[in-house]
Amino acid sequence: MSTSERFAELLNEFAAVIGQAEMPTDERGICSFLVDGTVPVNIGQDPGGEGLVIFAPLGAPPAEHRGTWQVRMLRANGAGGGAYMFGMAPASDTALISSHRPLAALSGAALASWVGEFVEVARSWIDAFAKGEEPDAVSTASADSWLQV
Repeated sequence: MSTSERFAELLNEFAAVIGQAEMPTDERGICSFLVDGTVPVNIGQDPGGEGLVIFAPLGAPPAEHRGTWQVRMLRANGAGGGAYMFGMAPASDTALISSHRPLAALSGAALASWVGEFVEVARSWIDAFAKGEEPDAVSTASADSWLQV
């Protein structure tokens, strides 16, 4: 079975687990849906086809604290070995979150669990941005001078 066929099969398994008839993909092969009317979720194969990527826009960090939010996002990334990666969309102020797992390691139930965890993390960042406050524990310099966005 090809990786694209396995991806389609996995989406069908996922649909059955969450009680949906299907989880269609767009012309780019990305499955997009909204959870609880608040968290946009996108699922697609990584460019190599061997992994699955979940990603979502988080909105714009509060402008008056953008630099400190960028530092917090970098810290959340760790050394790239964390469960989630944060970044900024090119040519916009939109923060993004993503997560990656091997396609072969997933079942419909495992994908549903992963999506649930992902949505909780994404929702916490969306809510934090919406409050417009400075992030906690901001004892570092602004990222504006050294972070390329």
